[in-house]
Amino acid sequence: MSVSPAGQPDTGTAEPTLSRYQRTVHRLIEDDDSAQQADFAATGLRELVEVYLAEADLARAQAKELPAGRVAKLQRWSHAVERYAEQLYIVMEEVQTGAPVKLTSDLKGSAGARIADRVVIFQHPRADQQRAFEQRLLQDFCQRNDCRSLIAVVEPVRPIPVTASQVNPEWLITSQGAVCAHGGIVVRFGPDADLGRARGICEQLMSEAELLAADIAWQARHGVRVDWGVLTVTAVPRRPEHVIDLNAYGDTVLVNVPLIHGSPGLLASLKPWLSTRYTQSNPTALELEATQIGWEVKKPRN
Repeated sequence: MSVSPAGQPDTGTAEPTLSRYQRTVHRLIEDDDSAQQADFAATGLRELVEVYLAEADLARAQAKELPAGRVAKLQRWSHAVERYAEQLYIVMEEVQTGAPVKLTSDLKGSAGARIADRVVIFQHPRADQQRAFEQRLLQDFCQRNDCRSLIAVVEPVRPIPVTASQVNPEWLITSQGAVCAHGGIVVRFGPDADLGRARGICEQLMSEAELLAADIAWQARHGVRVDWGVLTVTAVPRRPEHVIDLNAYGDTVLVNVPLIHGSPGLLASLKPWLSTRYTQSNPTALELEATQIGWEVKKPRN
């Protein structure tokens, strides 16, 4: 296992020049498996249909709040987007009924497909949502296909990640306050803490941390290099998920971590623990003070 300049282990064995999404597309093109290419294309088209229908709905909702003079233009845009979504749906049905499919990839890494005589690029209309779009497409496709074998790398045996449903923090209640602990993470609450709210925060934190660690470990097993200095979390507009950037090549994790996203500095504090959760027998211990993070959980006054 190599170590980054920051002293944290790298979870990957090679320096990729493309994201896992891009490498998967390239491998599908190289293997020229018509069934897998058709499945990937149908998945991408289905995602695009959902995206453009959502854009049409958004435009209609915005039109209700605009002056009359601007409504017509937005309504035309909404109708045009909806028609495009309907056309994409027809193309998707053609793929599902056996139309010839060839995946494509340009020099910028954008993936698409040629279906019969039509070319569709798997590109979100909003550039800031492209990474989340690619991650959803990849997750959907990989549920039905062995993506690990597509971009196989030699990886050391690592522990099986704990699922969020297995999280059951331990509690210690003293006159100094309450302490909850799980998997090397300890959270301290003050003596005036509302234990009901504190319990909810603790369980949410541990579940999100385990979920994120498991997803990062899964990415690492698929040859993705994690740059812990790049690791950031951003919300996906109008969706519950959050995008975690793993490196400068565009690899991401799409996961629902509202507490981590909404607590400034929390992800940075979690990095040492995340980097060792599934690479060492004992992850780096982490102690957090609830009040320093901004979790106000004082008992309600009578």
